[in-house]
Amino acid sequence: MLSIFALTFTAGAEAFNLWGSKGSTSLEEDIPVEVLADQLEFLKDESKIIGKGNVVVTYKDLKMTGDYAEVYTDTKKAFAQGHVVLRRGEDLLKGDKGYYDFMNDQGSFPKGLFVDKPFYGSGEEIEQVSQNKIVVQDAVITTCSHKEDVDKVAHYDIKASKVIIYPDDKLIARNVVFRMLEKPVFWLPFLHVPLKDRSSPFHIQPGHSSEDGFYVLGSKRYGITKGLRGKVHVDYRSKRGWGFGNDLDYNSNLLGNGLVKMYIADDQNSPDQKYNITNTDNPYDNRHNDTRYRLTVKHRKDIGDLVILGEFNKLSDKFLLKDFFEREYREEVDPETYATATYNKNNFGIFVNLEKRVNHFVSSIEKLPEVRFNWNNQELFNTNIYYKNEDSLVSFNRKREHSSVDDDVVRLDTFHEISYPMKIWDVCIKPSLNWRGDYYSKKSSGKEDITRSVIGGSVDMNTKFYRIFDVNTNFLNLNITQLRHILEPTITYDYVRYRSELPEGFFKFDAIDSIDDLDLFKFGFENRLQTKRRIGNKEKTVNVVSYNTYLTYEYKSEEQTGSSFLTWDNEIEFRPYSWLNVKFDLVYDVPNDEFRNADLDFEMRKKGKWHLYLQNKFLKEGSKLLTLDGMYKINSRWGVGGYMRVEFDEENITEEWEVRASRDLHCWLLDFGYNERKSEINSSNREIFVELTLKAFPQYPLKSGNRSSYSRARMGDTVAGANIGTSNDEFDYSLIRY
Repeated sequence: MLSIFALTFTAGAEAFNLWGSKGSTSLEEDIPVEVLADQLEFLKDESKIIGKGNVVVTYKDLKMTGDYAEVYTDTKKAFAQGHVVLRRGEDLLKGDKGYYDFMNDQGSFPKGLFVDKPFYGSGEEIEQVSQNKIVVQDAVITTCSHKEDVDKVAHYDIKASKVIIYPDDKLIARNVVFRMLEKPVFWLPFLHVPLKDRSSPFHIQPGHSSEDGFYVLGSKRYGITKGLRGKVHVDYRSKRGWGFGNDLDYNSNLLGNGLVKMYIADDQNSPDQKYNITNTDNPYDNRHNDTRYRLTVKHRKDIGDLVILGEFNKLSDKFLLKDFFEREYREEVDPETYATATYNKNNFGIFVNLEKRVNHFVSSIEKLPEVRFNWNNQELFNTNIYYKNEDSLVSFNRKREHSSVDDDVVRLDTFHEISYPMKIWDVCIKPSLNWRGDYYSKKSSGKEDITRSVIGGSVDMNTKFYRIFDVNTNFLNLNITQLRHILEPTITYDYVRYRSELPEGFFKFDAIDSIDDLDLFKFGFENRLQTKRRIGNKEKTVNVVSYNTYLTYEYKSEEQTGSSFLTWDNEIEFRPYSWLNVKFDLVYDVPNDEFRNADLDFEMRKKGKWHLYLQNKFLKEGSKLLTLDGMYKINSRWGVGGYMRVEFDEENITEEWEVRASRDLHCWLLDFGYNERKSEINSSNREIFVELTLKAFPQYPLKSGNRSSYSRARMGDTVAGANIGTSNDEFDYSLIRY
């Protein structure tokens, strides 16, 4: 070992002197090529090092190994043979022979193998043209890691006459044959795979459903410029006909970014578009041929503190999204059309908004325009008196579906509030006084030019108590490191002592129009039980249990209907473990002696093993929606799961249910199952779905049929800071100890 070290050091020193004699001043060029081997020979006249046996050639982040190597120290070129491997991080090139120019990142490996994750491949000739370009002749490429083992056959691969790889950008292949277990499946003349945005170049989804019959949904992505890309849709449904669409995604530093969606279908089974007028029981009872379409435009532009947002949604009928874009329909039944501009600074904000109805089959409130100015809560002249203000001008117009009767009014509103926060003993008190002035162009009776004044205020009181319990235990794997209980009692009193006009005379567009005399008390207790746990590599304060309860009481004079308690609100979150989260919201209507709301979200999960999610949500009086989703991984290859959504009312209707299974195929994931959901045609829409996903490119699923989708509640660690206390490192002892 000593002799090897000496030879290596001497060779390196000679090489450095040779480069220096050429007058080089670049630090990049002065980085030496280091060579280690069982035997080393340095030919000074040729500036060449010959290594034999366990050769290791190192230059910056590159390392070449082999049985034999010749390295030219002045040009930094190397030739190696015998188990040659060139590595840069996790990527490598290997073969029986190899040539590489370290200075220019160029090289060639005849009959070589390469790993440029997620790709594994081989070729008759592998040429690295530069660090950002690899050309492979007569290539076989896959993302299956079996390709690394000569004794194993890749589950799938593509064989191409020529492949060009631009790392982190794209892969281009010509004369492509797709193979499964080295058996040809189908052929393509050309294949382009984006590696940067990982967006699927094309997608074909066949299937069969009760509503659409046999269908094939096809799409193809295309790029015009770097900031302008699109996707063409061609769909066929045996019970409906053909549909065509185009999505355009743009991103411009000058104009902003946005999305344009266009779709048109010649529907042979379109529902009755006039069912609201004819009062038929079901719009799908009367079918006819109709052209249906959509145009959606979404845009955003940021200019410093100014944010401009806009959305335009034109639909041919109210059933279009439900029939052709069900996932969008579940997110938003009646998408709005609007344009807003928001300008925010520390002291003030300006908001301009336009809302226009473009679909006459929906009811909406137009705002043409809405202009609002906010002066944020600011202290006046170091007096501890705070002032805030909001001024707005809105031109309202209520539009009713399939009706020419409108309610329109212009409202000018100004709101001013002063407050004086103080602390008496350990109680924070914030009294405030406010005045509101309004102008209405008319009332519901037709009377014009109405003014109104409203005088009111509020008093907020709160304090905090804490107590530390010196408990350190791992009983039931709770991982408790001290417990701190925080109690925050609050009392809020809101009042309106004077209003010059009764609210019954105004059109009701928002809460401002309904302001009336008010004496409202809200009593609250917020409780948190916290401990310290290690999350990642940091110790943080975590809420194990939180319980907040609020009781609202309204005082009314004897001339009115009388005082009474209104609601009792309860919010409970329970998270004893990282894998268990329970959230419960309960609202009790005291005057009517009934629960107005009782929403439950229950989630249990162990990453990669099992998952159970339960949601119970009140929809309306006497109706609630239960959603259940679960998954269990039986072993390393198989998993099973299911989904159910049931609405409990007088009929107890199962809205949707599904059973599914998953199979790990090493480099692929296979999901399949059966889905049945209630449709607008008062029948069940049944589908068998199959989804084959390549692990390396999960955005390229091969799908047949449609599976369930739902929005999971944002609980626990899905909301930033939801279970994290005020201090990340230790308890805050500035509170009042009880």
